[in-house]
Amino acid sequence: MAYTLYTNTSADGNFKLRITQTLSSKPYSFTIYNLTYLDATKTNVYGSNLGNGTLKVTDQGDGTFAFAYYNFNSYSGNLDFIFNVSFTNDTLEENRTLSLVIAFGTSTNQLNPTYFEGRFSKLLGPKNNNESENNSVTSVDYLGACSDRVNNDFDYLNLGAWNPSYDCYDSD
Repeated sequence: MAYTLYTNTSADGNFKLRITQTLSSKPYSFTIYNLTYLDATKTNVYGSNLGNGTLKVTDQGDGTFAFAYYNFNSYSGNLDFIFNVSFTNDTLEENRTLSLVIAFGTSTNQLNPTYFEGRFSKLLGPKNNNESENNSVTSVDYLGACSDRVNNDFDYLNLGAWNPSYDCYDSD
């Protein structure tokens, strides 16, 4: 799992979370909880191996949304896809603790989900949909976002390769 920690909530800002997993004859489900101001019409899933899944956005009734991608039939193969979340409030400024519930077959982490921090800010997030050269996020180890040796822009360049050589390769 990899995700964008800092998310620009402007009209062209997106929260992205990449899932990679290999399954053998199992149904699966991935659900992100505790997102606010989610724009269901612009939120989607894309990638090189979608696994015949179904997308579902659910208003939880408390101002938060759940975003699920699942296939309840038996699936075998590699999953490699991106949750791509857009927002209705382009001035959103908040830190949120999100949770990710994962289920494969009869196994689930629903009682003990993975929690992770998301920082949603028009000022702190990248100025575009992807990692960019003028990003305010820096890496202490590798002197900035475009030197962190990770292709964080999730563009599936070179047939889906997660290749360090594509770190900030494109300008979009």
